[in-house]
Amino acid sequence: MTTFNQPKIRAVQVAGFAFLLVLAAVYLVFGINRGSTAQVWGSAAFIAFLLYGTWRTWRVAVVLTDDGIEVRNHMRDRKLKWAEIEGAELRSSSGFIARDALYLKLTDGKTVPCDVYKGSPADDEKIGQTIVEAINARSVDR
Repeated sequence: MTTFNQPKIRAVQVAGFAFLLVLAAVYLVFGINRGSTAQVWGSAAFIAFLLYGTWRTWRVAVVLTDDGIEVRNHMRDRKLKWAEIEGAELRSSSGFIARDALYLKLTDGKTVPCDVYKGSPADDEKIGQTIVEAINARSVDR
């Protein structure tokens, strides 16, 4: 099993969530005495959302196994068998800023985006190409 992730980016994102978590906790603690019940429950729900977001951010990765690939994105995980995967590519994403992003090409013509490499200036440029090479080497071997 080979796991590809970006520890630096992951650490920055988690630090951002942690900062918001501390602010929400402080608001909750000081808001309990003078706030309404709705504010307390709203703060608690916001803290729960931040904890969930932190956990999902920490998990972002592409995991290569003998059976296939597990793509762990921020919002959704996908487990794909090697038979479903045609290959991987770096291509320009559509958006406000055109940049290379990692996509899996499936045999049915669909594509799966991989959040582990979105081509942002903070991304490690080598990891995108390394993931593409590893996936394409395995998809050719099958």
